[in-house]
Amino acid sequence: MVKEIREARPGDDGSYIIEIAQDYEFIFYSDIDKDVAMERVRYFIEGTNLKKGVTEPSGWPVSYPFGDEKVSTLSEYVRNQPPIFHYYGGDGQEITELPARLKDTKLMKVYLVINVNSNRPPQDYILESAVQIRNLKTNL
Repeated sequence: MVKEIREARPGDDGSYIIEIAQDYEFIFYSDIDKDVAMERVRYFIEGTNLKKGVTEPSGWPVSYPFGDEKVSTLSEYVRNQPPIFHYYGGDGQEITELPARLKDTKLMKVYLVINVNSNRPPQDYILESAVQIRNLKTNL
């Protein structure tokens, strides 16, 4: 996930690198399958599952038809109460306002809490990583 986000680029239809930047959903464009075309990639939570949707560009002019999205489950038993996606500006401060996240994000943090059964041990398994999106300039 982090590698794909790091290498994000504008969509083949001219879309900005980041399309949606919410707490539990992140949509961006990246060439995740190394075929030179930019795929529309969507990471999102559905119930307690972390899912990934990928839409290949098609047609001329290029578009990303929502009905063509191929969805797979990356992880089950996601128990996040804090957001999964955190967005930071060039000054290192977290961006909480949704419109500003699209234009001002330079760095992201991905934070996942996984637990098969939260009523008994073992404890939560926490996955955390930060990623700077290469094609967005930063002042850090």
